[in-house]
Amino acid sequence: MYLSDIGIFNTDGNSNSIFSVDEKIIIDLVFQIHSLIPGVYGYLKFSHLDGTNILVSLSNDNNDDPFSKLDIGKSTIRVTIPPRTLGAGDYSIYLSLASAQNLDGFIIDVPGEVGHFTLNDFNTMRGNDREGYLSTVLDWKHINQ
Repeated sequence: MYLSDIGIFNTDGNSNSIFSVDEKIIIDLVFQIHSLIPGVYGYLKFSHLDGTNILVSLSNDNNDDPFSKLDIGKSTIRVTIPPRTLGAGDYSIYLSLASAQNLDGFIIDVPGEVGHFTLNDFNTMRGNDREGYLSTVLDWKHINQ
């Protein structure tokens, strides 16, 4: 099993590398599978270009790991970053595949850094000058007492 291609898309399906923090980022990971490996899972890490790790996601974080459904041949796994998750900035994408059940060893494939994208904040007062790693907009309300 190895990564043969990666696509980074906006919600319109257009390949892109520059996004607004207010839109989804869709990452398609295309794999070639020559033999089925039990227990394989994916590890994705999103980092700032200075090396600061911002978000890590494992395919088996949920009970329904998409790697358990792969067949021999070509398969695509889609990862979606929801809007307003990551803050404005430049990001790298790191990928590795592993399995504790693999007879040939824990590591299956380590493509490493497989892509980059940039996020911009066009819709808030601070925009790209907002500090922090997240772009979540919190709900502020006045409560009469």
